[in-house]
Amino acid sequence: HWIDIPSPFVHVLAEPGDRAAATRLSRRASERLRQLSERLRVPVGDTVYVYLTPDDEVFRSLQPSRAPMWADATAYPASGAIYLRAQRARVSNDEPLEVVLDHELVHILVGRAFAPNRPPSWLQEGYAQVFAGQQGPDTTRTILRGRAMGGLLPFSSLMKGFPHDPVKADLAYAQSADLMAWLMVEHGEEVLPELLRAMRGGDSNAVAFHRVTGRTLTQIEKQLSNLELDLYQHY
Repeated sequence: HWIDIPSPFVHVLAEPGDRAAATRLSRRASERLRQLSERLRVPVGDTVYVYLTPDDEVFRSLQPSRAPMWADATAYPASGAIYLRAQRARVSNDEPLEVVLDHELVHILVGRAFAPNRPPSWLQEGYAQVFAGQQGPDTTRTILRGRAMGGLLPFSSLMKGFPHDPVKADLAYAQSADLMAWLMVEHGEEVLPELLRAMRGGDSNAVAFHRVTGRTLTQIEKQLSNLELDLYQHY
């Protein structure tokens, strides 16, 4: 009984009562897919299917794998599927649903760019937050809190994978977004598509960062750490 709202590159599926929201999201997703693919310098690829789910039970029953309890949305690049909670069913509604959609669209594009391999978590989550406009004061607060509670995650740890501990995982998300935002400030917007191209081409973390920035990971980590320390001492 679900309805299908198609637009270029996208189909949004929802219950009839969510037609207005589905129509809005369909238009948004179609426009943002084009924009994001241009910014990332990757193709859009096959059709993306966005499922706007009315409640937690439906959200979980449609997943091809188990979703985290805190998740408001999930994305599966191989099948081009995104599962969103309708606004009334969200775990956290402190940001617009459109921003959550943008985040998941980046996951689709980046995941497809790396296929059949999987992108590293720091790149996947860092890009998704920056290009969805989620990097901001909350990111800064998380980093400051992490420094106050025992220190930040070293790059060598961050780039091996995210911790299972929820607090440290939250810090890993924030540090990944902060790194991507810092790269854009230091080297311009083109640095992120260039880094993505180097990484999907098979470069290691160290080689890719040196190729696009001219600096070693150690140098980048030290400079970024000094900036964060200045901010911490200011607060």
